[in-house]
Amino acid sequence: MKKIATLTMLLFAVLTTQAQSLIGTWQTSMPVDGGNLPLFITFNADKSLRFEFQIPVNDEDLGFLKFSFLIKGTYTAEGKDLTLYLDKNDAYIDFAEIRWSDTLKAAFAENPELEQTVMDKLKAEMEKQKPKFLSSFDEFDEKEELNIDEVSATTLVLSDDDQAITFTRAK
Repeated sequence: MKKIATLTMLLFAVLTTQAQSLIGTWQTSMPVDGGNLPLFITFNADKSLRFEFQIPVNDEDLGFLKFSFLIKGTYTAEGKDLTLYLDKNDAYIDFAEIRWSDTLKAAFAENPELEQTVMDKLKAEMEKQKPKFLSSFDEFDEKEELNIDEVSATTLVLSDDDQAITFTRAK
C-alpha cells in the first residue's frame, strides 16, 4: 500500500511540475497600429525563445495570407524572475498561412513558376515593413526583465513595473 501511495505522490509531483512549465507556445493579443495582433511567445527547453506577430491580410485578388514577423532570442528563468534576451538582428518574415484566390490558383496551374514569383514579391514588400515591425519592440531592451506572476497548464501572466500581460497556452 505504501508503494502505491508513494507512486501516486511522485506521479502527482511530476504532473504538477509539467503543468507549471514555461516551455511551450503562449498567445496573447497586442495593440499595434490601432488594431490587435496575435503575439506568440515560444519558450524552448534549450532556453531559446521566439516572438511571433501574425498579420492577416484578406485581399480579393490575392486571397487570404497570414504573415509572421519573428524575432529570436534566449531566456533565463529563476523562480519568479524571467529575463528575455531579444536579438533584433535575428528577425525575419515568413508565411504562416496562404489561401490563394481562385483567380491566382488558376494562373498558377497554367504557370507554376508564377507562384514563386508572387511569393518572392510579397516577401520583398514585407521586408520593407521590417523596420516598422522592429520599432514595435523599441520599448524592449536587448535584456528585458519580467516577473512570472502566474504559470499554470493554461495561463501565463508576465509583468514588469508598469503592467501585466496574460497569455494562454497555444500548444
